[in-house]
Amino acid sequence: MTIYADRACFASLYDATPKLLLVGSPGSAISTESNDGFRWVAAHRDCEGRIVLASASRQLVSMSELLPLQVPPANVWAVWVPAVDDLDVVESLMRWWAAEGGEATLPVLVHGDRATLDRVLLARSLDEGNRLARANQRLLCDIAALRESFENHVRIPHEIEELLENLRLAPLRHVFTSPPPNDNISVPMYEPMDRRLGEGTSIRQRLPMSARGFAGLDLHIAHPGLGEGLLCLDLIARDEGLTLATWRTSFQKLRPGLLPLRVARAMAQHWHSLELHIAAEGVGDPPRLAMGSAGLLPEYSLIPAIDADLPPEPSMLAMRLWGGLPGVVTGTRSGASALRVPPSEPVIPIDEFSIAGVRLTREIKASYPCFGHLGGTKVLLRPLPNKVSAAAISLQAISHLGAVSCSVAVDEKRCQTRRLGARLVVMPPGCGPDEAERGEGALAASEWVELDDPLEARMLKARLPEPHQGPLDLHLFTRLPKGGAIQHVRMVFQNFEAEIRDHAIDGMSILLPCGEEE
Repeated sequence: MTIYADRACFASLYDATPKLLLVGSPGSAISTESNDGFRWVAAHRDCEGRIVLASASRQLVSMSELLPLQVPPANVWAVWVPAVDDLDVVESLMRWWAAEGGEATLPVLVHGDRATLDRVLLARSLDEGNRLARANQRLLCDIAALRESFENHVRIPHEIEELLENLRLAPLRHVFTSPPPNDNISVPMYEPMDRRLGEGTSIRQRLPMSARGFAGLDLHIAHPGLGEGLLCLDLIARDEGLTLATWRTSFQKLRPGLLPLRVARAMAQHWHSLELHIAAEGVGDPPRLAMGSAGLLPEYSLIPAIDADLPPEPSMLAMRLWGGLPGVVTGTRSGASALRVPPSEPVIPIDEFSIAGVRLTREIKASYPCFGHLGGTKVLLRPLPNKVSAAAISLQAISHLGAVSCSVAVDEKRCQTRRLGARLVVMPPGCGPDEAERGEGALAASEWVELDDPLEARMLKARLPEPHQGPLDLHLFTRLPKGGAIQHVRMVFQNFEAEIRDHAIDGMSILLPCGEEE
């Protein structure tokens, strides 16, 4: 047996609106409809003996407008049979309903007048109201139990607490470095001394970083200037016109090189557009700031003061930007030790171009891959029996280098060998692997680290006794334990970082915003 539906109301048969099914021809229930929140659907036999469902207010439909039904309509509250002549239609409809949807889905049958139907609907409405009230009460009890569980029973796992603590103690992270300087620009002087830095009286430099997590920058001073003047720097949130930080320092404290500007806490504001305004006040020759090509970032070109000479090409100030966990003390204040925050030692990731130039310094003969750059910052160096494997990475000069670190682990899950050894040694350029392994003339070296769990990454760190300025070589070593199996031992170095001695860069101490010095 097949039940059909008018194409115009087919989709509405399965929405969430409560429905009343009237057994009778379409149009006969128009007078019975009211604004009661129900959708009225009529069921009748057409001239060819088919049972058809259509809108109760719609006239008879043609065969071309019918669609067969395979699933009974949804959310039908009652089937109303006002006329005895339609009992055969009801019986056929209910048999089809039970066969296609199951006995539990059968709606209530109502025989009689409209008053009888209203009483049935009223009883159903009261039952629905009681059901919703009980469901709401259970929901409130569940919410109360969940809240009580969160307050008294749920604890943050120790691993997450330890991770958060490590993040709060982490050093500043390098965010951006401008291209090498190829020119310089004079800082404009302005009067009177209490005048606010304006758009026409200062150098303006947009920063390729948002305020959230901003911890400071290093600004390259090409010439420190002469006289009794002050260098004035304001950090502005362009989208709000707010001054987030103000730095002031005398010309006498400046030196050629990087001027470290820091904030006491990494910023937590969400301003998206930062701009640095720079000018000088007082008497004398103002400092000159190094600048380089803006390259592929013309939107970050510096804007000179009015009447100043424009650079021949889009240029930006030579600088480094630093970031940190928002709201965390950077360790630059004298009272930072009371907060158990270590001195700030910013870190810079070693660039992938340098790592890609890794070279083997001891020959390896094997029929399987034992060495190579794996892309990104990953370097494969497999150990061999009775021989320490060695490779080296050449680095250009990193100003005020204090330490070099990387991680090492096995990236093959089938590895079962324990106590695999790895070491990192920092050497002057041109030294061989034998000298580096013995530590002769080494600038710094880590201890041999043994991997008790091969898949768990271990950190290698070589700390230099004094800040280093020139180029250097990083020597990597791996070894097998005595009697250890070589199968699946794919040792990978990655996450190479350089730590900067930040407390006094180029003879200039860290400068904090006005009002935050201690």
